[in-house]
Amino acid sequence: MPLPKTILVIGRTGRGKSTLCNVMAGKNVFKEGDFGASQTRQSQSEKIIHEYGYSVVIDTVGLGDTKLTERQVLDHLASSFSLVSSSIDQIIYVFNGKFTQEEIEAYKLLKVLFGQDVSHITTIVRTGFSKYRDINACEIDKQLIMNESNDHRDIVSRCYKFIHLNNMNEDDQPSQENRKDARTRILIHLNSCHKSILTNASTMRNNINNHYRSLEEEQRQRVILEQQRIEQEARVLAEKKRFGYDVWNQSVSIINWRNLYVTKGAPGGDTFYQSNCNVPNASTFYIQEIEGYRVVIKSQLGGYLCAYPGGQGTPIGISDTITDGCKFTILPTDYNGRYAFLTNYGTYIRYGRRFDVQTHIDDHERFTIETLSYARACIIQ
Repeated sequence: MPLPKTILVIGRTGRGKSTLCNVMAGKNVFKEGDFGASQTRQSQSEKIIHEYGYSVVIDTVGLGDTKLTERQVLDHLASSFSLVSSSIDQIIYVFNGKFTQEEIEAYKLLKVLFGQDVSHITTIVRTGFSKYRDINACEIDKQLIMNESNDHRDIVSRCYKFIHLNNMNEDDQPSQENRKDARTRILIHLNSCHKSILTNASTMRNNINNHYRSLEEEQRQRVILEQQRIEQEARVLAEKKRFGYDVWNQSVSIINWRNLYVTKGAPGGDTFYQSNCNVPNASTFYIQEIEGYRVVIKSQLGGYLCAYPGGQGTPIGISDTITDGCKFTILPTDYNGRYAFLTNYGTYIRYGRRFDVQTHIDDHERFTIETLSYARACIIQ
């Protein structure tokens, strides 16, 4: 006799998992809830014999159970695999009503649990669909769900199959005709499933531990970045006070490490050149504070300095409007009186042979900022 297929039934609390398990078993061996509350607090495994062979069906604790944390639910799911061998043949994700954002988040936990994409062995079952016999109605419903969002489309299109059922209980339909139909449909489908994945409780626990370690590391990095941001803001504010607070909101000249002025080309253009003195208007920029310690830098000839995503060598241009690329942080450097212009993309303005960006601070990224009263002006004849 061939080995039984292992079927894992998963879904959010109160969505009809246990009912579907009973439908597959053809008898009431799994405890069903009457009021949408979770009745499954421990995984239950049953061997069921049917006309296509026999299967091991595992009813699991509900995802989103308000009395359990997400981690506890995942640990319960991992423990359920102590009930089976080292492989699983099909995952049935059960929902009823709308496929909400909560359903999406619960579905994504499958990847956490198995440590891989399992859509190729996952069947999504919508229960309580009264028009389940109408092929066109089922297809329309499926398309409506897919059109909800990119997440909806990705999940539904990638899953192995999407099935509509209407598994009424005995109170709703004494003849339980819908359950008999549902059982036939789901068993025929399961008989056609021939893929499986290897897994066990230990592997699942490792996947869960790795997931939460990753979340902890992400949180740690967020804290570090926030601390750096606060320290950076404090440095900028301290430097502004030393330099003269209002310099961030007035017209200035920007001079590179070779003592040459950043100079904009003709009005309407986005080219820059170096000048050994302040060229009227062309070498004049207005630094305007916009978001705490972030600024925009406007040319006297029109337009805002604008950085673009990309690494070393990405040119600096001009934008007619303020975009994210126009927002800079002016940082003091270890060279007294020289500053670095940090872009919104984590790079620094560089002015050597070209006006572009660099990924770190070197000589070409250090600038002097002069108010116009100090600038060495010259007139181009």
